[in-house]
Amino acid sequence: MDTANDVAGLQQRLAVACTSGRGGGWQDDVVSDSPRELWLRGVAFNPAAPPDVLIRLLDRGAGEAGRLMCEGRALPDAVIDAALQHPVMAIRGHLARNQHVDPARLAPLATDPSGIILAPEVFADVVADLLLTT
Repeated sequence: MDTANDVAGLQQRLAVACTSGRGGGWQDDVVSDSPRELWLRGVAFNPAAPPDVLIRLLDRGAGEAGRLMCEGRALPDAVIDAALQHPVMAIRGHLARNQHVDPARLAPLATDPSGIILAPEVFADVVADLLLTT
């Protein structure tokens, strides 16, 4: 098997899946178990998925796969960086709850203008370090 072709095929299928999804997406009260959603979640939690593919899952068209991924698994640095800068607050909020990411990497969320970090005890050590070093 040619890994480059496998990755290119995965990227192409992901692009089609992300652009043919539900119009709204991001509904917190709706979790779909459609084959498309299950496939996207499978990609999101695949430890062999390359960072650029995982970053594509942050798009609204990927449904809840990106949010679930941001909260529920260890992430490559490039994906963490993309999630920290993501314009959708839900992505940053789910990343803030990720138990698999070093809290120091999540420190920028303590000063997020949206105020998504309202419970200082979640990042007490990180916030204390920020306050002591600035």
